[in-house]
Amino acid sequence: MIVTYTPEGGEAHEWSFNPGKLLSPEAEAIERVTGWNYRTDFADKLLRGSALALRALIWVLLKRADPKLKFTDVEYAQDEADVNFDADERREIRRLAAEDPDMTDEDRAELLAALDDEDFADIAEAADEGKDAAAATD
Repeated sequence: MIVTYTPEGGEAHEWSFNPGKLLSPEAEAIERVTGWNYRTDFADKLLRGSALALRALIWVLLKRADPKLKFTDVEYAQDEADVNFDADERREIRRLAAEDPDMTDEDRAELLAALDDEDFADIAEAADEGKDAAAATD
């Protein structure tokens, strides 16, 4: 997962995040502030767009550079933070969704549409970067 946090007027942050690689004190800190079990609840809520889950994660990631940072100090507009998947993760999610007998067709279609939106955004960004590079050489 790619976690981005770009506070207005502040420094942009981007982290590569693997839920299974989070250190135990960090996972426990997330459990304390959310009241959720990290292994069974947190990742699901994060993927479903929970504002509290994203705020808790950003807090833990920022604490790596500022250990005294308090959870209550982390405030941001909702458009200043996001979680996305890289292309390999999206392929794996597609594969798992196709094989999941418990997933409804409606849920599968919604998930695939969201992944398609991310794929399109990546393609558009790459095209824009190509245009910028071409313009720089003109």
